[in-house]
Amino acid sequence: MISQEEYYVRRSRLMKSLSGHHALIYMQGNSEINRNVGVPFEFRQDSHFRYLTGIDIPGVSMMLIPDENKYILFAPEQSVDDQVWDGKGPSHSEIKKFFGADGIYVPGKESDVAIRYGPKIVHSLHGPAKFTNSIKSVCSNVQEDINMTTGDLSRQLVDMRLIKSPSEIAEIEEALRITKDSYMDAIRETKPGVNEHAIQAIIEHHYRANSATYSFMPIVTMDGNVLHQFRNGAELKDGKLLLIDSGAEVNGYSADITRTFPVNGKFTPEQRAIYEIVLKAKNSVIATMKPGLNYRDMHLLAEGIIAKGLRDYGILKGNIGELLTNGAHRLFFVHGLGHPMGLDDHDCGDFPDLSAGYSKDHSRSEEFGLKFLRFARDLEPGHVVTVEPGIYFIPALLEDPELRKKHREFVNFDKALELVDSVSGIRIEDDVLITPTGSRVLGPKIPEEPAEFEVLIGSINWNFVEKNQ
Repeated sequence: MISQEEYYVRRSRLMKSLSGHHALIYMQGNSEINRNVGVPFEFRQDSHFRYLTGIDIPGVSMMLIPDENKYILFAPEQSVDDQVWDGKGPSHSEIKKFFGADGIYVPGKESDVAIRYGPKIVHSLHGPAKFTNSIKSVCSNVQEDINMTTGDLSRQLVDMRLIKSPSEIAEIEEALRITKDSYMDAIRETKPGVNEHAIQAIIEHHYRANSATYSFMPIVTMDGNVLHQFRNGAELKDGKLLLIDSGAEVNGYSADITRTFPVNGKFTPEQRAIYEIVLKAKNSVIATMKPGLNYRDMHLLAEGIIAKGLRDYGILKGNIGELLTNGAHRLFFVHGLGHPMGLDDHDCGDFPDLSAGYSKDHSRSEEFGLKFLRFARDLEPGHVVTVEPGIYFIPALLEDPELRKKHREFVNFDKALELVDSVSGIRIEDDVLITPTGSRVLGPKIPEEPAEFEVLIGSINWNFVEKNQ
């Protein structure tokens, strides 16, 4: 659990970075959103707001006055009707005291409060238009700083959030502990005839039973060549691979793990060959990562290992250097190596490239595959990133006439198409902390070696379970 003292330090650091210019910082938390009439989605707080406050209550916003070190909240007050339907929530005085605010008001008073401080610049990520317009009507010299690419607020938040504190790392590791347990049971209960939904239910049961939720909707699919296949529901088939991409969320902090394994417990020769290429790429990157190296170079390292492995297997052909220049390998490794992770699964992913993932020295590539890389900064101690290489056999790419023409010198398309059904797609993912001297895989070890899977898959004793229900 993150302490209120740590939230105070975060706000102080942010205010110090933006002080001296009669600045005002305004940030909104999320409100409840209905999934259909009268039925709200499960509430999820805005991550930037939660990072600075720890508040997990809908409809709250915050104002910071850097030059006076003031922290002011705006929160709805419950009516009697609210208490009848939703139960009694914290009062204004309780919120103010627990979260250490200097003042608290009802929503709608933001402009009145802001004007008291005579701001000359307002920093806001997504402040409501009526708030900024009303400020302008009284203070003609107010400037809006809501450009999320170049704004001082967005840059400072990114720099703060990407470096994880020990307490943040502890939250991520707790999410990974729960995730590991969910994977162990999911692997054990995998066998032909079980529905993908049943495996997903096992995973979600572990999350809820441990007072957690999921950091994103679990992917549980035999269609591994569909990168974000959230529509699970097929019956598991003998001879197929099952790809699971999921992670628990604990107190807002994410885990994100992917494993791919055979439904029947035995890899075919072609499945194992492709699997071991991906596993080698992942482990080689993790062994190489350390402060000062650029994450894009780690992606290129994975690309090189995958390209050589596919050439040795006979899917790719020709000189490795020429092959990499041609980009044929990106028909199979079609996404980025990974992404920062923390309060969001894709940490700070709502900011454009210049604020979060990229810098002036490392702009996003326009090349297929590489252009999907979400992060290209130099690695620093405290960064938490995923490492998730993959190999996919995607008919839409392998059957495209233009792509076949462009890469025919380097790709054995007929052999690749033979693996669409039996291999489909393989991805392996771990969550990695950059340390002062290298890197460390976070959380308890989750099976990834073929021999481990072959022992675990389908190992639950169904006769014992049925007799003891």
